[in-house]
Amino acid sequence: MFLVSKLRILFILIIVLGFFSTPITQKALASADWLDASWSYRRKITIDYTKVGGGLEDESNFPVLISLTGLSNINTNGTDIRFTSSDGTTQLPREIESYSSGALVAWVKIPTLSYTTDTVIYVYYGNSSATEPAANSTYGSQNVWTNNFAGVWHLKETGSGAAGDYKDSTSNSNNSTNTANQPTVTSSGQIGSAESFNGTSNYISVGNGSTLNPAQFTADFWVNTSTYGVNWNVFLAKELWNTAKGWFFYRAANGDLVFTRGGHDTPAPDIQTAITNGWHHVVGTYDGTTLQLWVDGSSGGTATVPLGVADTVPLFFGSRHQNDGSAGNLDYGNGVIDEVNLSSTARSAGWITTEYNNQNSPSTFISAADQETYVAPTPTPTPTSSSSSSSSSSTGTVSAPSCNDSAPIGILDLFQIDAAEDKATLHFTTVTGASGYQISYGLNPDASSYGDKFDYQGSLWTLERTINNLAPNTTYYFKVQAVNGCNGGGFSKTASTTTGGGQKTINQTNQTPETPAKVNLRITAQTVSQIPVVGNVVDKKIEVKKSEITSKPNFISYVVQQGDNLWSIATNFFGQGAKFTDIIAQNKKEYPSLENSPDLTVGWKLNIDTSKIAPEEIAKLFPEEAPKKPSYEKPGYNLDVKVLADSGAPLSGVKVTLHSTPTESITNQDGIAHFSGVAGGKHQVFLSFNGYNGGGQAINVTGDNKNIQLTMQIQLTNGFSSPKVLIVIGGMGAVILVLLFIILRRKKRFLVI
Repeated sequence: MFLVSKLRILFILIIVLGFFSTPITQKALASADWLDASWSYRRKITIDYTKVGGGLEDESNFPVLISLTGLSNINTNGTDIRFTSSDGTTQLPREIESYSSGALVAWVKIPTLSYTTDTVIYVYYGNSSATEPAANSTYGSQNVWTNNFAGVWHLKETGSGAAGDYKDSTSNSNNSTNTANQPTVTSSGQIGSAESFNGTSNYISVGNGSTLNPAQFTADFWVNTSTYGVNWNVFLAKELWNTAKGWFFYRAANGDLVFTRGGHDTPAPDIQTAITNGWHHVVGTYDGTTLQLWVDGSSGGTATVPLGVADTVPLFFGSRHQNDGSAGNLDYGNGVIDEVNLSSTARSAGWITTEYNNQNSPSTFISAADQETYVAPTPTPTPTSSSSSSSSSSTGTVSAPSCNDSAPIGILDLFQIDAAEDKATLHFTTVTGASGYQISYGLNPDASSYGDKFDYQGSLWTLERTINNLAPNTTYYFKVQAVNGCNGGGFSKTASTTTGGGQKTINQTNQTPETPAKVNLRITAQTVSQIPVVGNVVDKKIEVKKSEITSKPNFISYVVQQGDNLWSIATNFFGQGAKFTDIIAQNKKEYPSLENSPDLTVGWKLNIDTSKIAPEEIAKLFPEEAPKKPSYEKPGYNLDVKVLADSGAPLSGVKVTLHSTPTESITNQDGIAHFSGVAGGKHQVFLSFNGYNGGGQAINVTGDNKNIQLTMQIQLTNGFSSPKVLIVIGGMGAVILVLLFIILRRKKRFLVI
């Protein structure tokens, strides 16, 4: 009986220790993979979402200016520089405008530039054998400029008078065509180098290719000028005198910047706005009806005017045209011109403000983390006769093969931060094989400016650590790494908090908001009845498979009147007739003929999505159709959280908790939980269903549309169903059998003696 009792105690202890010494429910947060071992270095680049889209829209296939200094280990002219998306492996098209002495100016096409969350990309370098990709290759320079760009001229060259001196970066090859009068003075530009025009004879012609004559267009450039007087100071022109064809930009005698229709000697509306001397970003758009001028990201005015295409004359920089298409002998530009672009579409306000924010201040549009060094996935120690020191990259992974300490198992979870006036207390899980932990923190998302390292080899499942002497009312970013001697594991996901408010921050992971219980396994000589009962050994978790936050359409019904057409309706509602395609897309199911013909029938009821139109503007245009706000709604956003099962079917009865101020709602038969009066900003959504908890999802509620839907597709996971748990249980069973065998053999031997 004594032997049986001991075996029972041994069995229970082994099971308890097995569950808590092995992090069986801990889910590693995968870091971005490395592009290729041939590239030795990379830096993480984060694009600030608050600088994108004017707070209204994502931008698609957007060329982002990347300007960095202090680089090293890069080939001459930057031939080894590559860019990838946030996964670290998917390459992005890029054009290197210049690289010299550690200073990089490059353009990278981002498939989707979000205005609600930061966009992350990586820049790789340090491959001495890499060569410049072909311009027309998938990730070559020409593929940066594919989103309706007719021509892109960086004006970084020094003209010699030869045709083709000034290059078009697009595949349209609209290079300079004139062989005389080209500027030969290269000046410091807004972006890299630029061309200086003398105001008396300099100009650049890029010809009259078919791609330079769009019916709708956007022309933009940077200019620095302090000269204006009697003669017009012309910057950019594609116009024909006395024909009302084309357009041009100039600075008038009073110092105003002017954008006007071509043939200025005929009556034509000018759009003009006062500017100061110095660098300015100038944009002109035409959508088929309206000219609009933009200066430094803000609208400078509009004019409704018919505009013919000046398809018989070249596009000139620094001069106006004569009737015969040659440069004017009086109207030359005096100043420095940089980064001329022409597009075959009227860019949106969001695009233009994003472009200005990016090019005016690249250092605030992006932030670059410290350099990371490639580490082989399974480094093999190389024995040497003498000791060598180890070094580590900014990610905390050991980069020298001389370290023989094994890395900790798994990545810990930083699940909560408690902030006070001048300190923050971090709560995080422990991992197996760690001799201590290292906290890295700072004032930016890289969280690498400061550090705190401490030893711990105890048996607690969770730890807390307080960082003191922080600045009050300041946002700090934290991440935690488990270490073992000279080796370290991966960092946890970064979490942030702001001091001074005493607030509690839950990290954006698939966790329930409650703090996990602390378990102390200091086991002494105890009887079976003294061993503590362990509850919830197996986590029943809700994991998010997919999530998407969208603006819910806010339709009103507009009845077609006599004389209406799609263009006029789109102009009235959206301010741009070209948006008539949106109306077609919203109504083609009801009126299939719209897909083939734009003709309307009086009396048709068209659905118009007014999500981004202010209610007061709708009331002015169509007072009888102004949307009525439901009486139950509170001021703020209306948020619908739609919960789908793994199969895609809606789940009813799910408790949805919205943080930071906890608010609860239950999903209906359509799987939707409704919240009204939600404050703008960042929130977290947690789910609870049939004993399963988790699904932590971070969202940013913003924009003009007050009706938002978050769709979450989830799956329910049980700890016992995971392969890791089964392996642990199988291993423990094997250990028990071995111990039982040994004990029985000893008993038999004792009996024989």
